[in-house]
Amino acid sequence: MIRYFFGEDTICARERIDALAAQNNAQIRFVDTEDMGEKSLESLFDSSHHSLFGKTIVVLRDVSTFPEE
Repeated sequence: MIRYFFGEDTICARERIDALAAQNNAQIRFVDTEDMGEKSLESLFDSSHHSLFGKTIVVLRDVSTFPEE
């Protein structure tokens, strides 16, 4: 499932992400452009599904800075 949290109010967005993680008993993994390296988004999402620690919510920060491909 994909949800979009965007806008000027990052505190409100962070609270909503925290609530979603608590509701799903999941960890949060924040990803920036620098974290991507040579990885594709698909490999990033696949690795989050096979976590030893249960569910992981992947949060992409500032998606507009990500490479086009």
